[in-house]
Amino acid sequence: PRQAGRRHADRGDPGRLPALDPRGRARIHRVRTVVAAFRASGLKPHRRKFLADESLEGRLISGLVLFGYDIESVAEARPGLGDSAVLELARQQKRILMTADKDFAELVFKQRAASCGVILLRLRHWNASRRLQRMVEVLRVEVPAADGLMVVEPTRVRHRSFGPG
Repeated sequence: PRQAGRRHADRGDPGRLPALDPRGRARIHRVRTVVAAFRASGLKPHRRKFLADESLEGRLISGLVLFGYDIESVAEARPGLGDSAVLELARQQKRILMTADKDFAELVFKQRAASCGVILLRLRHWNASRRLQRMVEVLRVEVPAADGLMVVEPTRVRHRSFGPG
């Protein structure tokens, strides 16, 4: 991950995100602080639509919504929906599924379930503010292919295409 205050010319990063404390946690007391920094940077969110699975915490989802991302939450719209039904809902609504549940990768790869793309967050042991900061950093420059899986990890982003049959 980038160091606080460092500029990444290839990403258009203004370096306005808060620094990390000595334990590696984001110095973000409120999600609104991060949102204000993003808005001040003049960068625009992607216009892609996302469906957030129940495995993602509400603070992350509401933070991304504040950033301007079009995200529907399964926990709010249809709580208790099974994995196959969630994947089908995302496909019907032409939304990229955002989840922390590895079961979706298995559904897509082994069972060849149709999808508009899946983002798998592998940011264990990170608080909501730090996850939000990482997701905004990644979504500024990357989204999964329509037939792909994007795995977001602390230090890298992996892409894998799963295509039909």
